[in-house]
Amino acid sequence: MEKKKSDMSVEELFQQHCASKSAATGAVRTLKKALGCEELTPEKLLHLSFCELCSAKGVGRKTVLLAAEVACDLAKMK
Repeated sequence: MEKKKSDMSVEELFQQHCASKSAATGAVRTLKKALGCEELTPEKLLHLSFCELCSAKGVGRKTVLLAAEVACDLAKMK
């Protein structure tokens, strides 16, 4: 079985896993602020440990679970 790469952005992946677009946008904005980065890249998301993600100030449990789901999808695409 071939692994396919996709040209989707991280924000679009968050939107696929969320019930609404505004929830996905809020999660991405929260992660950017908590991690101190201007752009949330797939590499940044994949290289985060679960402990770092959970201990980031201002990130709630639902955002942590959502980020973990997106990271799993990103890992399968590579």
